[in-house]
Amino acid sequence: MKVQTLPRVFLIVSSLGLVFLGLAMATPFLTPLLWAAVLAILMLPLNRVWARRWSPGLAAALSTIVATLLVCLPLLLIATLAYRQISPALNAMEGTTGWETADRIDRALNPILEKVGMHDFHLKGWWEENGAEITQNLRAPATKFAKSIGNSLFMAVVLILSMFFFLKDGKSLREPFLRYCGLEREWGERILSTVEKTTHAVFRGSVLVAMIQGALMGITFALLGVPNSILLGVVAVLMCLIPILGAPVLYVPVGLLFLAQGDVTSALIVLSVGVLIISQIDNILKSFLIGHQHPLVIFISVLGGVAVMGSVGLILGPVSMAVVAELYKYVDSKLNPPVQQTEAVETPEVVPTAEHLIPVAKD
Repeated sequence: MKVQTLPRVFLIVSSLGLVFLGLAMATPFLTPLLWAAVLAILMLPLNRVWARRWSPGLAAALSTIVATLLVCLPLLLIATLAYRQISPALNAMEGTTGWETADRIDRALNPILEKVGMHDFHLKGWWEENGAEITQNLRAPATKFAKSIGNSLFMAVVLILSMFFFLKDGKSLREPFLRYCGLEREWGERILSTVEKTTHAVFRGSVLVAMIQGALMGITFALLGVPNSILLGVVAVLMCLIPILGAPVLYVPVGLLFLAQGDVTSALIVLSVGVLIISQIDNILKSFLIGHQHPLVIFISVLGGVAVMGSVGLILGPVSMAVVAELYKYVDSKLNPPVQQTEAVETPEVVPTAEHLIPVAKD
C-alpha cells in the first residue's frame, strides 16, 4: 500500500465508524423520531402558511403546539382512561362474569347450532379451561405499559422536540436529499411529493377514519350501558386500523351478546349503527381518501409496517409501498424509454408548368 493512500483509507474507515456510531445512538429513539417526522409532514401545510407571516422558528413552534394539543394530549388522555378500565375488566373476566357471559352465549347459540349439525360447541367449557391463561396474557401488556409510563413521557418529549426541529429546519434537508439520492431532480421531487401526499392520505383515510369509527362505537356502547365503553372504543379503533377485519369484529359479538341476554332492542341498535353507519364510513371515506387500492396491498403494507417499524408502521408501511411503486416507475422509464415519434418531413408538392407539359426540341 502506498503512503499516499493511507490518509484516504483512514478517512473512509473513520467516516464509516462515525456513521455506525450515530446510528447506534439514534436507534433507541427511532420510534419517536419516525413519529415526529410523520407529524411534521402532516403539519407542513399549516406550517407553510404561518412561515409566510412569521419567522421559521415561530411557525414551527406554533405548529408543534397545535399538533401536541390535537394529537398527543388526546391520545394520552384516552390511553389513561382506557388503562383505568382494563384492570376492573380483567378482574371481572377472572371472576364469575366471564363464566356467566360464556354460559349465556351457549344458551343463545346452541339451539341455532344444533339445527346445522354442531352439537359439540360449548363456550363455557372452553372458557373454564382457557379463561385464566387468556386474562393473564391480557394483563401482562397492561402491567408493562404502567411500568413504562416514565419512559413513555420522556419519549414524548423527544418526539415533540424532534417535530419542532423537523418543521424549522426541514428545508435545509431537502437539497442534500435531492443532491445525493442518486435520482434526477425531477424524480427526487416526485419521491418527496409521494411521501407527503401518501402520509396525508393514509392519516386521513386510515387513522382519522378509525378514530371516528371508534368514537361512534364507544358513544353507542356508553349510551346502551355497556361496561368499559371507553376501552371498547379504543379496541374498536385498533380493529378498524387493520384492513379486512374492521369494526364488525367488535360490534357483531356485542350485538349477539345483547341478543343472548334477551335485550333485542339494544342488539338491533348496535347492529344497525354498526352496519349502516360505522361500516359505511369505512367503505366510503377510506376509498375516497386513500384511493382504490387492492385490499391485499393495504393489508400487507399496514401489518408488515407494524411488524417491522412498530406503531409508526401504520402510516410508514403504506408510504414505503408508495415509494417502491415510484421507484419501479423510475426503473421502468429507464429500461423502457418512451418511443419518440419523429414528425414526417413533408415533401413540397410539384406543380406542373408549361416546361413540363411542352417538350423542348433538341438540336
